[in-house]
Amino acid sequence: MLNIVFEYDINRKWDKFLALFYFQEEAGLRVLKPYWNDFFKAALRHQFNNPSILKILGKVVGAVDAEKGEETGMMPLSAVYEMIVSHSQFLPTLLHEDPDNQTKDCLVDLMLSLVQRNGTCCKTDHIVVLLGAYSATLKTVDQKLLQLMHIYEENQASLKDFKPYLWGTKAIEHHSIKKSLGTSLFKQATVEQVLESLDVDMMHRSALNFPLRRKLQPLEVHGESDGEPHAAQYDPAFLLPVFSNLLGPENLVNCRKFVETNCLGFTFCALSSHDPAMRSAAYHVLMLLYQQLEGAKFYERNQVLYVLDCVRNSVETPNAKLCCMICVFLAKTVQLLLHPDEHMYQIINSFMLLKPTLDILNVPEFYKLFNSSAFEYKVERAWILQLLADGLRETADYRLCEKRYIFKLLLSFHDSAISDQAMQANILKIIHAACKVRSVAQDLVKSHGLLSWLSGIVKDSNPTRQIQLVDIVYTLWMTILNRRDEMQVKPDGSSKTCLPAAFTSEVLIVLLHLLQNFRIDDDPETLLKYLQTLMSVLNHQRATCEQYASNQYHLTVVKIESHHVLKLLQVWGKYNKEEPSEYLEAKHPFHLDSVDVTCTSGVQEGLRGDLIQHCRDCIVGIIEHFSPIDDKTYNVTATVITWLLRQMNTSFRSLLTNMEEQQLVLGVEETVESHICTFCTQLLSVLKWIGCIAQKGAIVLPKTTLLVKQLSGVYDTIYRVNGCLSLLQNSKESQIAIKDCVALLNSALTSLVEPSVERYQLEIDNEERSVVIRRNILGGKYDPLETVNLAHSIETGAKKLKASSKNSSNKL
Repeated sequence: MLNIVFEYDINRKWDKFLALFYFQEEAGLRVLKPYWNDFFKAALRHQFNNPSILKILGKVVGAVDAEKGEETGMMPLSAVYEMIVSHSQFLPTLLHEDPDNQTKDCLVDLMLSLVQRNGTCCKTDHIVVLLGAYSATLKTVDQKLLQLMHIYEENQASLKDFKPYLWGTKAIEHHSIKKSLGTSLFKQATVEQVLESLDVDMMHRSALNFPLRRKLQPLEVHGESDGEPHAAQYDPAFLLPVFSNLLGPENLVNCRKFVETNCLGFTFCALSSHDPAMRSAAYHVLMLLYQQLEGAKFYERNQVLYVLDCVRNSVETPNAKLCCMICVFLAKTVQLLLHPDEHMYQIINSFMLLKPTLDILNVPEFYKLFNSSAFEYKVERAWILQLLADGLRETADYRLCEKRYIFKLLLSFHDSAISDQAMQANILKIIHAACKVRSVAQDLVKSHGLLSWLSGIVKDSNPTRQIQLVDIVYTLWMTILNRRDEMQVKPDGSSKTCLPAAFTSEVLIVLLHLLQNFRIDDDPETLLKYLQTLMSVLNHQRATCEQYASNQYHLTVVKIESHHVLKLLQVWGKYNKEEPSEYLEAKHPFHLDSVDVTCTSGVQEGLRGDLIQHCRDCIVGIIEHFSPIDDKTYNVTATVITWLLRQMNTSFRSLLTNMEEQQLVLGVEETVESHICTFCTQLLSVLKWIGCIAQKGAIVLPKTTLLVKQLSGVYDTIYRVNGCLSLLQNSKESQIAIKDCVALLNSALTSLVEPSVERYQLEIDNEERSVVIRRNILGGKYDPLETVNLAHSIETGAKKLKASSKNSSNKL
């Protein structure tokens, strides 16, 4: 363990502190315990904007709380909190609006840890700053800020002076004016100012993607949703109390403005929440709005009142939960009431006036709108399909659709001659929304034959539709798999039951059909989704086969063939312009022409480095499932192996470089050995492939040359790995794996070089060849240039032999 001694020139030792806490948190706390006070002061003085240091401070605060009253000698937490809020960088950091600002997130975490352990830190003066840093969204940092303000309110910090609540930059501007003018000249914020702070489009997105499991009491951070990103959604735990305050009888509210900004639609969607407190708050807001509407004056007043009466008459039990489909319908309806020029205005208005109640157990007006014979039938059909896509979020919504046989109708309509591209895109949106719910996805596969239907529409799909298909297959697989990429293990050690083998095979068939018709050339995110899905399916299929084999059963599965792998490299060549064409120029004898390695302009510029690395890792993982046992495709297999060796060398060398720069600090040994064992496992499987195809002697010369060059690079990588192993204390498994790789590597290189030497009649000294092939790598005397020179000698000899054969034929 590192012997870290605290000094006041600690500014030189931050890297060691970070490494220590990263690998062994408990050891870091023990080492730091005698110097907690000095460490806090130095960290806040020199590293206030360092998110890693702020995380360490949060862990130290947690350790102080864990000691349960024992004397620690640390300064009071209230003093630490005061040091933070009085820091010169506190306001710039907390009020920074960059969405990727990790420092702000870590700072809020530290403040939250402090106030949870010591309520005396909470003061009313801090509320203004917290409201200024808050943006009322579902971002993680905003949820933590709302939780922080909730704790402030529980600890007697008064929030009544800040009503009606403003947030963000407007809150800062408003309260700065109050400070400059004084209390006597200052005017309180109005309802109009609060409503103008809301973004109309963002309110619409928030209503359609309402977080169904968000609690009204902000006691926990809500996880990622399946809809819009959290930065594009308002938080109902904040907005519903704000609406309740705005619509109070003491305020004069512009009710039309309230409806126009989608606040009413947002409140309607809150009726579908799983939290009873959230639904109660929504019903309370509707009641206050009804009272405000009774005294309001605007043209659509009676229609809005009628919609509220319909909702009240349709709800039979107190605090009832409505289906998302009905809530979205109500949100769209109240928006149409303000736009009488819309085509759908008269249709929906007539439907609402039919009777004073709403049938909340059926999809409203589906048959009438979908089978419309009006001149504007496309508008009506698109409206009801969009309602289905937005409202289908739970099993209850799916049951409403099943009552009307909607999915059977949509799947058959998609393939009909009267369906245009816009209608087909809307149908795929509905299927994508349905695949997000596990029970719904399972029923679609079992009862509606969704996978067979997807296989049939893949071949004739354009790039835009293929993007939708990739999203559907990705969502379907991850939903049914429940976001598990590997077979998990029960607590008793037994493995959980895998998915049905037939389902896994059908998903794999759809993915392979999609690969053969892949036309997406400018969407790297979609490519990554496809690769992740394919790799996950193959991994699960392998786990299923192993489970069957353990029970002494044989399972016949769909396998990846040579033309699939070659097509995969062809698709990858269109995205990664830096890929050398010599590794991808191959021709399959039956299925494909030459591999096109051209890259469309703009794709490489938008393809970030992290996406390139993730896609490359997925392709390597996919090729691991390829079995090159095919007498007619050895040269294709050689191309695949050459590419695979190059990617493995590139990825592992970058990893070794990072390890060497870290100088194997405390706790990194296990990580190093894990990566080395993974690399050796992959390398052994590839070397076995080489031995298998080299015995046949069917590889053409260019492939042999490229393989020899890549094996030379593997020798160099193994030499560097051996250098890392010399620094490790316990590395027996890695050393055994390295020796196995060296032995198999020598054999593979021998099997490649010797037939080429004999075939092309090269005069290469046997002793020199032996030095190149059988050099003891672990002795550290290997020169990788010798293997490269040998490859060039093979290539030169072949050219001479070809030239001499050509001259002989000319003479004849």
